[in-house]
Amino acid sequence: FLMGSSKENDNQTCDDELPQHVLLLQEYWIGKCPVTVAQFRPFRVAAGMSASLVLDPLRKGQHPVSGLGWASCIEFCRWASMVTGENLSLPTEAEWEKAARGIDGRIFPWGNEEPDSTRLNFNRIEPSTTPVGKYGTLGRSPYGCDDMAGNVWEWTSSGYFDYPYSPDDGRESELRDQERVQRGGSYTTDRRGVRCSNRIAEKQRPTVTHAGFRVVIRHWSIAKRSPSI
Repeated sequence: FLMGSSKENDNQTCDDELPQHVLLLQEYWIGKCPVTVAQFRPFRVAAGMSASLVLDPLRKGQHPVSGLGWASCIEFCRWASMVTGENLSLPTEAEWEKAARGIDGRIFPWGNEEPDSTRLNFNRIEPSTTPVGKYGTLGRSPYGCDDMAGNVWEWTSSGYFDYPYSPDDGRESELRDQERVQRGGSYTTDRRGVRCSNRIAEKQRPTVTHAGFRVVIRHWSIAKRSPSI
């Protein structure tokens, strides 16, 4: 697929999205939606986490969990892997981007049509998050993923390195104290921030406003290729 952007095709391209390059990924499954408040709650209870990190599951259960630091997402994946017997983890930013845009280099998950209130929750159109999957097919990615633009920023496993993307240059090490990439924008983000190629760097803090995540399952493992993990 085409990762990154080009200023010829997208006049809002940022320098950290360059150069656009072709990348081949091994097979993986990715969550149709971000992890919800209801899905996160059993882990929060098991881990003894503060309820302030999540919204009320009785009122906001189908909303994406938010306010999470990177480490909490990693710990959830480890816990969920133990509970389910599957190899769950955060997506790399390459896996996230391919799931968001497919193989044709489109600007938004649904194509190149301009974002509006029928496709996503962004630009403070709504005062807070919305339930996952609310926008249905109008906002859906080529692979059937919802909410890959707006609602909450999504953590990836990747360190914030320059392009081209490589999984073997240290950016996928869990042990490095480095800024991690977030993708997708949130309900407060403008047009530029909800493009599929947009990426921001965020420190590994205990809590991060408007930050959530989705998970991937692989039948291979980055850990096999990176002894530092």
